[in-house]
Amino acid sequence: MFGNLVQIELIRLFKSKALKISAAIGAFLLIFMMTMIDYLMYLGALFFINNGDMSAPMFEISSFMLFYSMITALIAPVTVIYTTCGYQKARLSVNIEGAIRSRLKLCLSDLTGIALFVLILNLLVIPGVGLLCLVYLNEMNPISLITDLNTIYVFMSAFLSNMYGCLIAYLVSKFTSNSVLSMSVTMLYSVVSYVVIILLAGFVSGKKGSGLLIPNNLQELLFYVAFMIPVVALSIALAVRYKKADRI
Repeated sequence: MFGNLVQIELIRLFKSKALKISAAIGAFLLIFMMTMIDYLMYLGALFFINNGDMSAPMFEISSFMLFYSMITALIAPVTVIYTTCGYQKARLSVNIEGAIRSRLKLCLSDLTGIALFVLILNLLVIPGVGLLCLVYLNEMNPISLITDLNTIYVFMSAFLSNMYGCLIAYLVSKFTSNSVLSMSVTMLYSVVSYVVIILLAGFVSGKKGSGLLIPNNLQELLFYVAFMIPVVALSIALAVRYKKADRI
């Protein structure tokens, strides 16, 4: 049954109109940005950017991976928001939650489906990178993708970052069927979180400058706590909301 619930969530995500529209816009933006990169490289901008330390093929591939990651970071949460809010607006929970009373199981199946969805979206960067490698086959060594660009680390970082954004979007969307409201709250959280991280980084840097030695492990812990507090708070609030709904 759990596998069926995950499959249902994947179907909802991949058949979402929000995914189709945002993916079309994202593909256009990606092509536009890569065209601009090619044009700037044609004008010789690469020499001024990195003083010739990186080859043109490697620079274009790294730019493609960066732009793709940025676009995916927008597409995935938007799809999750509209899918989750649409699920509640259409009252599909009446059918599914009536048969399965475990709220935790339902949420875990949703999150598993979202994780697979984000993973598949991130894996789609591989065909693009492979195509660029074929275009520049005579000008680069494919092994340098791992040694110079560290593509595995970049891929895992992009996946975890996108998954975190989708997790916040999912938790926020569980409180309302209004996708616009959910989108606004999620965007507000993104802005506030960036401000908090910048302030936290400035605090750590200032303490180091004043002579206070802060261990690296403690620095990482501070950032992890800053990221986890909203997730824990939203999870607790959602559990309380479900408990109240069950009592009615």
